[in-house]
Order: sequence, then structure tokens, then C-alpha cells
Amino acid sequence: MNYALGCLWTLTFVKRACSTANATTDGTTGWSANCRLNISPFHQSEVQPIMPRYYLDLYNGDGLTVDDDGQVFETRERMRREAIRILPDIVRDEIIENDHTAITVKVRDEDGRQIFEASLVVSSGWCD
Repeated sequence: MNYALGCLWTLTFVKRACSTANATTDGTTGWSANCRLNISPFHQSEVQPIMPRYYLDLYNGDGLTVDDDGQVFETRERMRREAIRILPDIVRDEIIENDHTAITVKVRDEDGRQIFEASLVVSSGWCD
């Protein structure tokens, strides 16, 4: 079995006859372990970057809708593009009853810190 430790090391547990009974002088049975633990560095080609998860919370006329699941993006730029891309879709689904409506997406990182915000404002009014 291999277990990743950070991005630098891997642990390899090698199973090998780990339970060998040994007789002792007092008649009880003793056990000795014959297991090996290897610790070795990853090869550079094996290191896979961990992509961060971002949470896109929505603020609209109905209040706050919290993103509990989040999404994984390869880069912050792709997350930014997605936050901006969804704004027109949300406005299309809204029933705009006021002359002024603002839709905002606030993006949180995995630590809960707000790192980005994008808004779309729709204003309307009669000209006569």
C-alpha cells in the first residue's frame, strides 16, 4: 500500500510473514514481526498537483444561496471565468419585478475566505 505524505514522500508497506510464532522458555508463545517499512521520495513524474476547490455563493433578490459542494478548477482564472459566465444564466432565470436587480457571485476558497466577487446589475425604467 502506498500513502502520500504531502507532495514529497510515499510510504510503502510490504507485507511479509508478519506473524511467526516462537516458543519461549516459560511455555508461552511469543510473536516476532518480520515487516518492512520503506520510505522513498516520489519521482518527479509521479507528483500530481492538487486542484483547489472553490465555492460560488449566490446573492440575488431571494437572499443568499450557499454553495456547500464547491467546484474544482485548474486555475483561479478558470474559476473567475465560470463565476462571470453563470451571471447571465441566473438573470435569465430570475423574475425581475423591480427596476433594479443585482446578482452577485462571491467565491470562497477551501479555507472559507472570500477571494473573488462578480456582479451583474439590471436596471430598467419607462421613458415616458
